[in-house]
Amino acid sequence: MKITKVTIYGFGKWHDKTFDFSQTNQVIFGLNEAGKSTLTTFMLSMLFGFATAKKKYQQYLPKDASTYGGELELLVDGVSYRLTRTQGKSGGKVTIINNQSGARVASSQLQEWLKPVDENLYNQVFSFNQQALNQVFDLTNEDLNEYLTTMGAVGSQEWLELIKQIQKDADQVYKPAGRVTELNKEIAAYNNLVDKIDRAKQKFPEYVTTQKKLDQNNEEVKKLQAAQQKVATDKQRYEQLKQNWPIYAQSKTLANELEKVDGNEMISGDNYQTMQNLLGKQKVNDERLKSINHSATSEQENLAALNLINFYEDNQDAFDTLFVRLPENQQRLDKTLLEQTNLDQLLAEQERLTIQYQNSQGTMPTAFSTDDLKKIVELVKLEENYKVTLQKVEQKQFAKKQDVLELNQKINQENQPKKNKWSIQQMMIMGTIDVAIVLGILIFNPSKLIGWLGTVIAIVYTIYAFKQHNLKGNPSSSQLTQAQTELQTISAEINVEQLKIDELTEQLRQVADELSDYQAQYGLTNFPKNQWIPMQNDLNRLDSLMSQVNQKSIEIDNLLNLINIYLNQANFADSFLALNKNNLADSLIRIRDFNDKLKPLITESQSIKNKMSYLDEQKKYENKTHDDISNQINELLAQYQLTDVNQFEKNYDSQKQLIQDKSKLDTINAQLPPEVRAVLDTYESEEILNEHLVESTEQAAQIQNDILDLNQTIIDQKTTLQTLKAEGNYTELRQDLAEKVTVLSELADKWLTQKLTINWINAALQDSSGVRMPQMIKLANHYFELLTLGRFKQINNSMGLLTVVSSDMVSFEVGELSQGTAEQLYIALRFALVMTINESIELPLIIDDGFVNFDENRKNAVLRLIREISETVQIIYLTADNSGLAEFDNDKIIKL
Repeated sequence: MKITKVTIYGFGKWHDKTFDFSQTNQVIFGLNEAGKSTLTTFMLSMLFGFATAKKKYQQYLPKDASTYGGELELLVDGVSYRLTRTQGKSGGKVTIINNQSGARVASSQLQEWLKPVDENLYNQVFSFNQQALNQVFDLTNEDLNEYLTTMGAVGSQEWLELIKQIQKDADQVYKPAGRVTELNKEIAAYNNLVDKIDRAKQKFPEYVTTQKKLDQNNEEVKKLQAAQQKVATDKQRYEQLKQNWPIYAQSKTLANELEKVDGNEMISGDNYQTMQNLLGKQKVNDERLKSINHSATSEQENLAALNLINFYEDNQDAFDTLFVRLPENQQRLDKTLLEQTNLDQLLAEQERLTIQYQNSQGTMPTAFSTDDLKKIVELVKLEENYKVTLQKVEQKQFAKKQDVLELNQKINQENQPKKNKWSIQQMMIMGTIDVAIVLGILIFNPSKLIGWLGTVIAIVYTIYAFKQHNLKGNPSSSQLTQAQTELQTISAEINVEQLKIDELTEQLRQVADELSDYQAQYGLTNFPKNQWIPMQNDLNRLDSLMSQVNQKSIEIDNLLNLINIYLNQANFADSFLALNKNNLADSLIRIRDFNDKLKPLITESQSIKNKMSYLDEQKKYENKTHDDISNQINELLAQYQLTDVNQFEKNYDSQKQLIQDKSKLDTINAQLPPEVRAVLDTYESEEILNEHLVESTEQAAQIQNDILDLNQTIIDQKTTLQTLKAEGNYTELRQDLAEKVTVLSELADKWLTQKLTINWINAALQDSSGVRMPQMIKLANHYFELLTLGRFKQINNSMGLLTVVSSDMVSFEVGELSQGTAEQLYIALRFALVMTINESIELPLIIDDGFVNFDENRKNAVLRLIREISETVQIIYLTADNSGLAEFDNDKIIKL
């Protein structure tokens, strides 16, 4: 379903208003108090019914006499319908017409189109504002899980409300830590009853004594109540007498006043009516004389106008030419005014665009040529591609330089020999052995040759062992060669990457130079590159406006010149026409009025004298009639010795008051029965009656206090009896215990049934939401990434906890997000839900100023997303902020 047209007969501030809507995205711009919320409420009321009198401030009844209601034109499955809703029962009278066939459709079809969505669900899914964006912060983890379940299973709100109601009912039956719930109280009562059975106190003698005293007190109360009834009757009689006393006193006063009336002659009804008739005739006579005098004056003025006829006859040809060309010049003036209005609109738009784009030096940027526009778009895209490629190559080169540093460290370490020096102890041992051998030879060896030979062998062995020990720490030549080869390869790759970097840098410089040339050529020094392309429509429009302004100005000058030529031809009659050349419209009106005035003058001049003669005869007759009426009035006044009519009226009004007083006295006497009057006559004054009433009131109060005291004693005695009876005997208490067990079983079964029902509904909702939830989360991920400009990549809902994952793979709970990001999350979820259920439920999405807290980047992102989604779902966006209107086509913007 899409809304294509809105017609408001009368709703709040709107009346007789029509809006045409786009089938994709419709923007409605208006400042605060412009009527945006009223328009939103009207559309919802047309779909779901007007508010009842119980919610009168939501009815938006029109302040003027407009008809309450209006029309919506709907597009449903490719067929256009006209929905009309006016004031009536059950949300208003509904009529649906097929616009193509003209046939009337049953009003129940509206519910079929909306099913299963009601107004509450529509506001939850298809409509939101800034207040709704703040809901994410107010939701607990459990609330979030429930909200996502609702979003995944459309129509489940009623089930969720049922769960809450069943849970509420279950909590009223039993809570684990409760004390006031029904089952908890029964369990406590059961335990108390067990304690009573154990105690089983016997207090029967005390019970009999207390019961006897209670019976005696009940008898005393009955006696007091009888006395109270008698006193109450007396009090009621005194109160009735006091109630009748005012009319009794009034009747006595009226009777005394009527006795004082003297016997003046009364004005008869016939004479009063005669006076009224004479006064009426006199008034009619005065009106006729006034009318005759007025007509005579008018005819005299008409005679003065006859001079125009002589002037007209002397200049008839000139006047006829002037009158014939009057319609032609009136059309020229109308066209001039219309063209001037169009010119003012063009100038206003030209001024707005000039202010928007003119720099501080007063110069304006110019629009791109068609070829340059294509070239600049290609250069901007090429510059962005070069920047991305350059960044990747530099990152790759940096990684390889890190590898070179690591290899150089490795080679340096390999080039340093690892000498394993002998310890001092090892050298001392070897030296000691050599010395011992030499001394042994010198002392004990008989043959010096053998001794010296042993010495030489020991020294050679020592030197050989020392060298072998040092050779173990030297580096391997094969490992060193491999590292050096790898270093040379990576260094060569770094050189290749550097060539690529130099080449890309040069290409970027060339592109930047070309863009700078275009920037200087078209005067775009003060504008960032991302605004160049969006500005072109406005700049082209500005060029077109300049051409249209020049053309309109020439047309207006030509028309005004022709009109002035025409008016100059009327100079011969300036003394009669009194034309104002500075006010062309007034001059044409004077010529037209003069023409209209001339036409009847000729005929009129022939009858004026006859009319004036007739009026003179009428005036003489009416004057005579006036004198006759005055004489009759004076004769009637003299009959009652009066001098003027006002005194006559005053006397008659006094006479009417006297008659009214007599009638009033009769009415009062009818209201006061004779027996009541007879009783009142026995009291000299109202004060004596009040004394009897006060006395009876005090007696009634005393008896009431005595009864209250006895009743309190009776209550205490009954309480004692109830306490004694509450203990009971063992058999009665055992019977009570069995009944208590039955009650406990019933309540436990009731509570268990409610808990199992809640589990079943939750399982059913999870199954229902499981169908749409993956698809919805997938879309929400995409929308959330677009809205946050890639800062967040994923939305997770696990174990009832809603989290989001940033681009650097850090997870955040909703409460950890900034307000703006949380609102973007909410928007992503709402848009994803609408898109997910659109195949089965196609309804417009209404957004009422939902992004007031967004900065420019966030607002532009969400507006771009609206344009994308509106290709599938109709979106009606109402806003008081004009900063984002440039994102939408002008034909899709309604300004209130």
